[in-house]
Amino acid sequence: MQKLLPPASLDSVERIDVFRRAECGDLPEKVRCVSVPHVLRFSKILSEFLRMSQILACGYRYDVFVGCFQQWHGIWAYLAGKIWQKPVIQLVITDPNWNLKRFWCRKAMLSAAVCGVRGEVSKKKLLGAGYKGRIEIIHNPLEQDGICAYAEEEDVSDKKFDIIASANYADEKGYEWMMNVLAELKKELPEFRTVLCGAGLEERLKTTAESLKLSENIVFTGNLSEKALAGYLGSAKCFISTSHTEGLPQALIEAMAFALPCVVTDAGDIPDIVENGTNGYIVRYGETDEMKDCLLKVLKDETRRAELSEGALRYFEKLKNEMSIGKIAEKWRTLFGRLLRRRNGRADIQT
Repeated sequence: MQKLLPPASLDSVERIDVFRRAECGDLPEKVRCVSVPHVLRFSKILSEFLRMSQILACGYRYDVFVGCFQQWHGIWAYLAGKIWQKPVIQLVITDPNWNLKRFWCRKAMLSAAVCGVRGEVSKKKLLGAGYKGRIEIIHNPLEQDGICAYAEEEDVSDKKFDIIASANYADEKGYEWMMNVLAELKKELPEFRTVLCGAGLEERLKTTAESLKLSENIVFTGNLSEKALAGYLGSAKCFISTSHTEGLPQALIEAMAFALPCVVTDAGDIPDIVENGTNGYIVRYGETDEMKDCLLKVLKDETRRAELSEGALRYFEKLKNEMSIGKIAEKWRTLFGRLLRRRNGRADIQT
């Protein structure tokens, strides 16, 4: 949804088709869902093959292909661009190194007319891999009525939780390691309280928490509405992220909107927005003692925590401008303008 809103807001874009195995919910104007038939849903590989076939077969309709580099999507956009001789924009929303290790992902990414990345770290990695095309930093926009809009409404005086994490369960998020960090933290701060927000966390991690004797320290919320998540963000003292690979997590930016110091790993483009000692602390993935010590710095020293909170909110105010739908739409407008010529006097673009 966030990636669709800026291009859909452009007058020059006539229609955006999204190829999915499942129907979308509410979509922006000009966007329609092209469903892959469910007859092959018992096999993810066959479903992806069918999606590829659909995209390649009707590729003549479009002026631009946009791929998101999560598994196969970017490869299908690359093949469609080759067959129909149309420009391809690849949105590299995860760590580029993950894709660079895979032959077809690497080929598709390095062949794109434009690569959209989440920050300067990813940009440097692409350049280092030999990419010769145009690179643009294209963030997900901050929606005006999203979680961040609740930040000013929340009463942040009552801090029920010391630590909050917000993400749906995925191996990349490093939650098993987080459990070990929290177990070490308990040795020095026995009564600390953590809230873990997101789908799949309780099912995967409750047993681990029990084995480490953390059950009384951790609350699992499951999936939450935006307003409910905002309530938890407003009642926490700091935010934690333990990912070993990332793009630029929206949850981190939302935490800054609530003036939360962020104790995070150096994954992906996180170092672009977290500065040690200014708005949080950055730790190398797997450094358990260092992560624990950084959490203690934030939780035990109220003066230091207040300084980091001010830094987080200050940086969010800067990001809020950079990540407005208008600013990001303008980047898309420039990209489309460079990639395409007007055809028969029409400026409409179908993607």
